[in-house]
Amino acid sequence: MGVQDPQKDSYAVHWIYKAMKEKGITRIAALSSNTGFGQGGMAFLEKFAAEYGIQLAAKEVYDKAATDLTAVLTKVKAANVQAVVNWSIEDAQSIIPKNMKQLA
Repeated sequence: MGVQDPQKDSYAVHWIYKAMKEKGITRIAALSSNTGFGQGGMAFLEKFAAEYGIQLAAKEVYDKAATDLTAVLTKVKAANVQAVVNWSIEDAQSIIPKNMKQLA
């Protein structure tokens, strides 16, 4: 990838997974909004996980207009993951850390 090449979702997933592999992270949750952007990112998260030895222990899609994601994150917590990838550009993505902290 050249300096002026636009970033592609697939590149971002490779970078994320490479960093996770370096940190010994192998069990994750993948979250995304129910938009085209979210669906595209989720597809790449699923496609490349095995290549990096990553298990998607939880996969959840949330509504872009959500105001509370406690139910989604309760499932994530039950999956006992080491990390969460939240693939979204929606306002609802900002609720994830708030609800995660509430469930801790």
